[in-house]
Amino acid sequence: ANPTGAFVIANTMQTPLPGISSSEIINSLLTALGFHARGLDDLTDRAQGRAPYGNIDVLYASAPFNALMPALNAGIGRYELAPNAAQWLQHTYEPSGSLSIPVLTLHTTRDPVVPFLHEALLAAKVATAQSSAFLLQRSMNRYGHCAFTPQETMTALNDLAGWVDSGIKPAN
Repeated sequence: ANPTGAFVIANTMQTPLPGISSSEIINSLLTALGFHARGLDDLTDRAQGRAPYGNIDVLYASAPFNALMPALNAGIGRYELAPNAAQWLQHTYEPSGSLSIPVLTLHTTRDPVVPFLHEALLAAKVATAQSSAFLLQRSMNRYGHCAFTPQETMTALNDLAGWVDSGIKPAN
């Protein structure tokens, strides 16, 4: 009845939800909550029973909802990322950025499953590892997870195969 909370979450810098309409934002929130409900126990088990996340030092911020942030930060549950869970995540979930073969990524800009900001994080890791020559990233400005047309998928696959065969990186 009151979607304010969903819009606060959607606009919080640390937990941005993709969407440009109410239905996209609500769908993104429900998708995130569904993944949390279905996957948190498994992820916690894999992290040796420790919380695979932490927010002890996080100060949540949201430009559109600055007035609500002090109460949110004062009342939110705080969790510490255990050192062994952090080590497991680093070895299991953090890409090194070191590429030795061509990699072409496709991403929708409003993906409710894998946040688009992961593209920039990957590019930064790859640049730090001095492997940018092996990375080509493409994005489509739309909502959905892997919401590519058959033509976009085939073009990407053909471009990747051509890059592997010729050694010449295709254009974006």
